[in-house]
Amino acid sequence: RVLNLNQRTVSSIMTSRHDIEHIDLNAPEAEIRTLLEKNQHTRLVVTGEDEQEELLGVVHVIDLLQ
Repeated sequence: RVLNLNQRTVSSIMTSRHDIEHIDLNAPEAEIRTLLEKNQHTRLVVTGEDEQEELLGVVHVIDLLQ
C-alpha cells in the first residue's frame, strides 16, 4: 500500500499537541507510574515546566517500568 500524500492535508494526519499523552517531569513519581501503567502507548513525550511549550523528549515506557 502506498501513502499518497498529495491527497492528504497535514492536519488530517497529525495529532494536536493538546491530545498527546505526556509525562510531566514535575509530577509526583506515583502519578507518573500510574500514567505509565495505564497508558497504551509504547512511547510518551516528556514535558517540563510549561507542559504545552517545553517538550523535553520522548521516552520508551518499557524502559521506565523496568
